[in-house]
Amino acid sequence: MSKNEFEKQDEQVMGMVNHTAGKEEGMKVPQEADTEAAYCQRRILLTVIQVLSCILVAVLLVAALIDPGIVVHLVNVGVLTCGVVAGFIVGRQVRRS
Repeated sequence: MSKNEFEKQDEQVMGMVNHTAGKEEGMKVPQEADTEAAYCQRRILLTVIQVLSCILVAVLLVAALIDPGIVVHLVNVGVLTCGVVAGFIVGRQVRRS
């Protein structure tokens, strides 16, 4: 191969490397913004779930005042809910370690 062919190939390789590096640098800012947006959406979703859970508990307590027979069902649902929440907590701790 001649010297010109080697130089031409070198220029092509350098052009591809520079083009790829430019893409990676340009991708950093949107990725950080996407991560922050996903974090905000997750926090909003968690807040909405907590508020709806509080409203549900309030409705169930009012229903227990109206009909005392519901108390047995509320206790069963409460025990089941505590078991599910405990399972989630244990599952997260196992995945972290």
